[in-house]
Amino acid sequence: MQKILILFLLIISTSAKSFDEHYKFEHEYYERIMFGKSKSIEEAKKLIDSYKYNKLEVRELSKPYLGPIIDGHAHPRKASQKALSTGTKYFIDDMPMLTDKANISMTVIMITPNTYYDETKWNYYYDFAANNENVLTNCHSNFIGMAANKKKYKKSVVDKEFDETIQKFKNGKCYGLGEAGLVHYNKKKKNPPKYRGEQSELDLDLKHPIIDKAFEFVNENKMPINLHLEPFHEMDGIDRLIEFKKFYKDKCRKYPDAKIVLAHTGMMPTQDLEEIFDYCPNTYTDWKIAFHWSSLWGFEDLHIPNDYRFKLHEVWAKSMEKYSDRYFFGSDHKLGKSPSYDVFVEHYMKHVRLMIGSLSPDVQEKIAYKNAARLFKINLN
Repeated sequence: MQKILILFLLIISTSAKSFDEHYKFEHEYYERIMFGKSKSIEEAKKLIDSYKYNKLEVRELSKPYLGPIIDGHAHPRKASQKALSTGTKYFIDDMPMLTDKANISMTVIMITPNTYYDETKWNYYYDFAANNENVLTNCHSNFIGMAANKKKYKKSVVDKEFDETIQKFKNGKCYGLGEAGLVHYNKKKKNPPKYRGEQSELDLDLKHPIIDKAFEFVNENKMPINLHLEPFHEMDGIDRLIEFKKFYKDKCRKYPDAKIVLAHTGMMPTQDLEEIFDYCPNTYTDWKIAFHWSSLWGFEDLHIPNDYRFKLHEVWAKSMEKYSDRYFFGSDHKLGKSPSYDVFVEHYMKHVRLMIGSLSPDVQEKIAYKNAARLFKINLN
């Protein structure tokens, strides 16, 4: 406890507005979550002080939003030996209990961009959703990742996976499609020195015919498709923002009945996301928070909406209020991956509610659940 108190004082010294009555770093895992493998509190403080978005204006917190929430983007998983060996406590079967505690009315689960290489391809999602009334699963988009890995997967294998996905939808097992990872870089490379890890990379040719097959599927059924395209990877000199904006604009006009969801606020500046909103009436975005030291650095060039104090950057708060019909909450949580996600209720959702509560009262319910309910055809009554 004394160690945590020292940490409070160090954080407060880095910012005059880093503490208030609604905002307490009291959880036992806070240091582990926010500072990862740093060797000391002093080292952690230096890392936080160096974070590039610290100088951005933030929306101050007031009262938390206490109403229902739909989590429109989640990746829970079954227990694995690796997760168990690190002390992970909660897994996908615990999710209904945890979401009930957090007053989350519905969770939309979906594969990750790199699920395609898992032996199970997470097909257990279909039965899990069927057996839990407060869970909906997207139809799997593993065929996207497989198409991007053409050395391993032949076209016939990709087409077979696509056909199986279509059949799952026809059998009423799923709704929507995704998370389709068209472009996914190794964000772990951005972590502070000495703490780097690995993420598998994907870079599918945006003219690949499987992409149009996916859009034809969702357009015909007037469903959402969740797309993951990372416009930036600054450390490798990558800036594909113009290319990706053109991609979204072309697809939204070609497939007007598709509900195109740009994952994680599009991972682009607000003005560029809003440009897409203005051009494409059938585009939406889910917003996640950086709640872990690795997500702060992994998304530092991908325009994450909050800072390390769990406050929305003012530019994002204003965008959510201006385009209040386009944003919905999507945690991107990976319950069961590591102990960091064991604090989903006590830590993560606590700060989500505070951030939603900092928005204008007339948009809070839209962001929290109404937009997602309309998009995924969810009736909370």
